[in-house]
Amino acid sequence: MQPHEVLGVRPDASPSDVTDAFRRFALRNHPDRGGDPSHFQAGVEAYRRLAGHHRAPANVTFHRRRRAGLPSLVRAAVRRIRP
Repeated sequence: MQPHEVLGVRPDASPSDVTDAFRRFALRNHPDRGGDPSHFQAGVEAYRRLAGHHRAPANVTFHRRRRAGLPSLVRAAVRRIRP
């Protein structure tokens, strides 16, 4: 399979399009999110070949967002009720 097929971009895609496609690919296929590690590695290699980088973008880490606690939800609801 060709690198541009793995990431789902055209062969003449710009570097920014390749980076955006890799980020979407990583969101769907990252092993921390339930993806297959070998398929993800194929995507990383495709990105390296298409973008000419030696490593994947550094900002593909996933962080869990903290959920709002009950007190902050109550304050937000009160602010919406009061004019």
